[in-house]
Amino acid sequence: MIAEIKNKAKKTDFRLLSIEETRNWREDIAKACGRIYGVYFYNKNEHTYCCELAPSYSLIPLYSYSENEIKDGMAEELINGDALCSNVIYVHVSQVDKLKTQPAPASLNGIYYENGGKKYREIMETAEEYLKCNHQI
Repeated sequence: MIAEIKNKAKKTDFRLLSIEETRNWREDIAKACGRIYGVYFYNKNEHTYCCELAPSYSLIPLYSYSENEIKDGMAEELINGDALCSNVIYVHVSQVDKLKTQPAPASLNGIYYENGGKKYREIMETAEEYLKCNHQI
């Protein structure tokens, strides 16, 4: 029974969402940018249980963008701030499912057999690199 489950192929279903995070930024940056949004991606087909019964998605940070058009110096501040916050965050599935999300390009999805396995890590790393360089939101 366990061997059957372990060998069953799964396919990623990458989704993108933006979360308003202005309160996490320095006051001068927030004043110049207006609202600041963090863009994340996650695999809708994988859940994480963080010491509780409710499942969560692992949201991987990609980049931030601002409501206002900003000058190059301020854009650099935004990029530098993003570099400091590269930690995955965990948000309950029920909360994320209420938010507006969009699918990532289908070509990024792949087939894997085990969450955390080599193939899964390769798919995730490739998708993250592509999405960081090719802004979708």
